[in-house]
Amino acid sequence: EGGTGGVRVILTGKGLAGAVCNQQAEFTIDGSQAGPGMPEVSLTGMKNDIKVNLHQVGENVYRATYIPHHPGAYLLNVMWSDRQVKGCPLKVTVTAVCDASRVICSGDGLGIGTVGKDIRSFIDTRTAGPGELSAHCVGPHKVAYCELYDHSDGTFTLNVKPQEAGRHTLTVKYGGVDVPGSPFCLRVSGAPDASKV
Repeated sequence: EGGTGGVRVILTGKGLAGAVCNQQAEFTIDGSQAGPGMPEVSLTGMKNDIKVNLHQVGENVYRATYIPHHPGAYLLNVMWSDRQVKGCPLKVTVTAVCDASRVICSGDGLGIGTVGKDIRSFIDTRTAGPGELSAHCVGPHKVAYCELYDHSDGTFTLNVKPQEAGRHTLTVKYGGVDVPGSPFCLRVSGAPDASKV
């Protein structure tokens, strides 16, 4: 072993990159090629540290588990017999759990609309935690274009552009889960006769 590159221990598992608050994350420490040793693991954040539990699962192989309670960026450092493992420290991102049931949708655009006009509604995710918002709207024969405008404060404006009259189904999801009321049923009427305008 060259003294500069760090000890050859193989780290694998999702818990090396990220975790979700209050859910167990894990990774494996495989020191079978590094010679006899004992791992020491620290997971440190700006405000708090996370306790990592080690369970031996084989000869010089350990399973590491931890349950984070606060979102943020943490540094994961693994030592093997007082030598730093190659590639460490690693940055681990802990995210809060998003709760789709706390998303609030409002506006006339959740019920009725007219072909050729944007159907507008408002979505408030401020109390739902961080998550990905998605919207999808399908008419009798065509997909309606959905545009989500992010106000950068946890609120969004949703514009739906229907291409045909008839019943449309609007699905709004947060973190992959339907928000309250989704899927919404929209009644879209035909465009006014241009010759009478």
